[in-house]
Amino acid sequence: MITRNKRMQAANAIDAAYEKGRNRWRGCDWTTSFGSMGLDLNGMKPHQTRWLAGATSGEEAKHWEQAAEWLARVARDAQQAEAAATEAAALWKAGERTLALEKIQAAVALEARYRNPFAWKPLLHAIADSIRMNPAPQWASSGRDVQNSAGFMAKNG
Repeated sequence: MITRNKRMQAANAIDAAYEKGRNRWRGCDWTTSFGSMGLDLNGMKPHQTRWLAGATSGEEAKHWEQAAEWLARVARDAQQAEAAATEAAALWKAGERTLALEKIQAAVALEARYRNPFAWKPLLHAIADSIRMNPAPQWASSGRDVQNSAGFMAKNG
């Protein structure tokens, strides 16, 4: 039987992991070697690279425009990951643990497209741990969520 104390511990771990990841990934914040020019886009925003595209010409301008498109995609994915993580935390609190796990897996997968996902991985671990430690009756019989989280974490954890 799940104790109130265990539920509180899980809720606290999930809240802490969510707060730790919140606003942590907004765009490219790692060293890059983008394209054939090896552009380092760390800390740059799409509007900055568009400005550089306009200030240069030829191949260099083309590279900066491609960098702007890539940075915009990274920023969009970061926003989508944060939205998915926010939804995951809310779903977990509402008792929708299967959906919470799916949402946080989506957030981690978005970040993993670009780098080792550190912003949302702690929340993934907290949600997966809460499911393993406190399985609901339907999970205990099928084990589907625990198995899904174990397989996902083996690839991304």
